[in-house]
Amino acid sequence: MTARQAPCVVVSRCLLGERTRYDGDRKTAPWVMATLKGVRILGVCPEVEAGMPTPREPMSVTGSTLWPRLTGNDSGHDYTSQLASWGLKHLRRLRALNVCGFVLKARSPSCGLGFGVNPWLVRRPGLYAAMARETFPRAAFADEARLADAANRTEFLAALDRAAV
Repeated sequence: MTARQAPCVVVSRCLLGERTRYDGDRKTAPWVMATLKGVRILGVCPEVEAGMPTPREPMSVTGSTLWPRLTGNDSGHDYTSQLASWGLKHLRRLRALNVCGFVLKARSPSCGLGFGVNPWLVRRPGLYAAMARETFPRAAFADEARLADAANRTEFLAALDRAAV
């Protein structure tokens, strides 16, 4: 009999203090680590891990809802297949790790969850976030903006507990 693996939460590497953002900066969120006690944390930066440099040109999710594209804001270059190809392989590997949640970078073209502060403004999810939600439909998902609120942190931790079962 094998022991069950500790629950795993995938966290955007920029929130963990790594300089992986498009501008070479980081967006450290120390309370993310404090909130996620007792779980294994797996850092991820889809853009860097798909082979894009840091710094890199800003990108946006374009195209239709059914056929979203990840394109460079300045060059118009289409990065969709590069990110999607890496993302499919990465998410397939994560299935063996008892992943029960994701804490991703808000408003990122790869990691953004589509949450908006203004309920009338619908943001489109990032490509990796959309792929992760499809691959892990029972997992808890949040971004650092939502987790800044104590009630949302409590809700996220409860969703983690439900997903870890």
